[in-house]
Amino acid sequence: QRLGVKDPAVLGLRSAVVLTGSMSGAIEPDDLVVTHAETAYAAGDIIMFRSGANTTTHRVTEVTAEGYRTKGDANNTADADTVPPADVLGRVVLTLHGAGAAVRFLRTPLGALCLVLMIPVLVLVPDMLQGKRRKGEDYGRQAAGKTE
Repeated sequence: QRLGVKDPAVLGLRSAVVLTGSMSGAIEPDDLVVTHAETAYAAGDIIMFRSGANTTTHRVTEVTAEGYRTKGDANNTADADTVPPADVLGRVVLTLHGAGAAVRFLRTPLGALCLVLMIPVLVLVPDMLQGKRRKGEDYGRQAAGKTE
């Protein structure tokens, strides 16, 4: 990833947390969506695109010479502007329901602290459990030896 690259992608994949209910029914607030960049998009595809300083995830309703007409499934009207192909970041290929809430939490200072503190726990717990199992086996051998 180069510094200053807007909307970075890894292997053509991007992810975003959905903040609004404009796509309710298909995608809910706090869902995490993963998109993949395609060469073209068709009516019915759910795409993520640049919308000013933000990104928007809506369904393509029509493909025109100028770009894509879109609409949120839960919205009463279509989006006012046609989305130029250059502004499309990708088609939604995966939706992880509710996972966005965890991502948003991990982006907070408290969430980052929790993540940092979990690393030693995840490293130490398996060793502690394995040590406990060994002690249990040793105790079992000792108890068996005393009763013989």
